This record gives sequence, structure tokens and C-alpha cells, in this order.
Amino acid sequence: MLESQRGIPRCLSRLYRGNVSSIYIVRNLLLIYTLLFATITLTQDVLFNDVDNCHELEIWSYLLDTLTSHGATIHLESVEGWNTLDEMDMLWLQCPCAHPAEPYPDSITENIINFCEEGGKIVLGYIPATGFYIDSLLSDSRWEPNMQLDSTDEVNPDTIEYFHNISPLTNGVNCLVLTDPDLIYCGDHAFPFAFCDSNRTEAVAAISYPFLHEDNCSSFIILVTGTHSWETLFEIVADNYRFASNILLTAAEVPGFEFDPCAFAESVFVSETYSPCTRIPNPFTPNGDGIYDEVEFTFPGIGENEGVIKIFTLGNLKVRTIEVPAGAGAKEIATWDGTDNAGEPLLQGIYLYIIKSQGRIICKGTITLVR
Repeated sequence: MLESQRGIPRCLSRLYRGNVSSIYIVRNLLLIYTLLFATITLTQDVLFNDVDNCHELEIWSYLLDTLTSHGATIHLESVEGWNTLDEMDMLWLQCPCAHPAEPYPDSITENIINFCEEGGKIVLGYIPATGFYIDSLLSDSRWEPNMQLDSTDEVNPDTIEYFHNISPLTNGVNCLVLTDPDLIYCGDHAFPFAFCDSNRTEAVAAISYPFLHEDNCSSFIILVTGTHSWETLFEIVADNYRFASNILLTAAEVPGFEFDPCAFAESVFVSETYSPCTRIPNPFTPNGDGIYDEVEFTFPGIGENEGVIKIFTLGNLKVRTIEVPAGAGAKEIATWDGTDNAGEPLLQGIYLYIIKSQGRIICKGTITLVR
């Protein structure tokens, strides 16, 4: 009986020790699973189109290494093709030098557009060349990036020191040294954030929300130009590298480069942009008293060139379109009395406008209507 009683504590002790060991094992397994899950969760997949690229792959090693060191996995188009795009988090497109004037095949264009509509992020690094293969992609009717390239001004600034302070895209960047940048013209779903210099308003980097018209702000496109020597091993500029890496890490959604595209989209469309156009007065008060009842728009070439003015709500609903013909009376026509296309008075508040002339959107901004 005593032996039996003495055996009970020993059995209990073994059971206790077994439970403790089990607890440690379970805890360690949970820790391992947590680490594995965190690793899987934080890994971002990036498809880099290295086919027909203007540089050898080694030239991009700084930026590719930066992405991988932050947990991203690089997939090469030359190895995996376009069929894996729907499995990616980000697409990095560079100008194909072999056929720069030729548009992407329809099948690839459709893949790119569908990828973005499903929330994918795209970085377009453009190197100037003959023809704009990229414009044919951006102008496809299935989405609305509302960005367009133009090199007619032959812009070749040595430095760019003009930024909208957009974190984390411009963090720590003081100036850029670019090679032959083209200009980016932005419409109602795009916003410029880097300019030629402090005296000029032409954008060389912009972010676009091509499905904002569907209330989908989860995806974005970042277009940058003049990137020919940004990442070379032989002529690397610290600010250029920082700017390029900021953009890529933000698009890849790596930790430390958090960016809420929906919050930014909302803030953009209640903000002023740098514009060569005017609207006077602002605010205006269309109450019939003969004082500030209309807002008058001007834009470069008004009277000489036709134009169109579009008015939107902050929810991006188009409420008024004003066609401005060329001719002496253009300025009298380029006005808005606070009504919609049916002639009904609109509620007071902040409205967005864009002005398009000579085939491109040249400026946009906000107007405050007070009743």
C-alpha cells in the first residue's frame, strides 16, 4: 500500500514533466509557425520585365538588391513570362529599347490592366526613345490612368528640386540628376510629384489611380521619366537611387514604406496642383446678385486653341462639361455659373476641374462654390 502510495507522486511527477515538455513543444511550434507565417505574409512578389531592356540586368543590381533585402522576391519576365503576373504584388516595367515605338501586344496589355484592377501596383520607369510605346498602354480605353508623355519641349534639366512632399516617395530626396526626361501631363486620376525645377511646372514623376472612376483606389501606377542613369553601377547619384528605391519599395508594400493609396487619393482631390491655368474668383457665389456669380477660367492658348473644361464632385462624378471653341469670344464661354449640364443649381462645396486643350489635359484644381 505504501509502495503504491509512493508511486502516485512519481506518476504525477512524470505526468507533470510530460505536460511541461508538451507545453514547450507546442509553444516552440507556435513560434515557428508564427515566424513562417510572418515571413510568408511579408514576402512581396515583384515581376521585373527585363526583356529588351536598355541595360544589362547587372546595371539594375542596386535596386534589385534593395528590393530583395527588404523581403521582396524578384521574378524575371525572361524566365517566367507574363503568365505569373496575377500571382505578383507589383509589376516593374522598363522601356524596351529594341522596339520602343511598338505597343504591347493586346494580350499583355490586358494582363497588365487586369492586374492593376485587382489591386496590383505598377512602376513605369521610362527612358526616352523614338516613339512612345508607353502612351498606347496608358491610353487604353479599359482603364483611366490619365497620364501622357510629351517630349516636344526638349526638356533636359540637370537637376530637379521641386517635389510634392509625399511620404515615403520623396523621403530624404533633395534633388535629381536626370538624363533627357520627358514631361508627364496629368488628368483627373493622376497627380504629379516631381517637377523640372522651381520655375517650371512640367512633371517628370506622377502617380495615377486608373480605376478611381470605379471607386477602386487600391491600385496605382507610378510613372517616372529620365531614368536612364538612375541605377547604373558607374554613375550612381545618391538622391536618384534613394528616389528610385523609395518608389519601388512603396509599390512593393514592404514594411517601413507604408502608403495608403486610398487616403492619398482622397487628399489629392481636395488639393491644389501646380497649374498654368487660372480660375477667378475662387470661391465664387452664384446667387444672382451680380457679384462673383460666375468663375472664369483661362488656359494657355485660350482663343487660339479649342479647349474643354470638366467639373467633378469630390466623389469624382462629372457634373458639367464646357466646350470652349477657338475665337475672340472664348473667354466669355470659359465660365461656370454653378449649374450642372441640365442647368440645375449644384450644392455649395468644393468641386474639381480639369482643362484639356490640344489633345492633352494641361491642368486641374479645385473650385469652391458658396451659396
